[in-house]
Amino acid sequence: MILDDDLHGFNCHIDLVGSGSDEDIEMFLRYYADASHRQQWLQDWSKDMMPETKPLPYDRDRLLPKPE
Repeated sequence: MILDDDLHGFNCHIDLVGSGSDEDIEMFLRYYADASHRQQWLQDWSKDMMPETKPLPYDRDRLLPKPE
């Protein structure tokens, strides 16, 4: 049995852009990947084209609940 005290400080991350499809990878690199992720991707997959970075099309993340 898990008590609330056992989960103190526990956070869960659900990767909604993680199927591994070409479309999902492009979306991650375009909207979510920081400079270090993009650089690593270029080193690992130099033959792939790097999409241009763009801001998120919707400002929803600020409305998500934050951990205490």
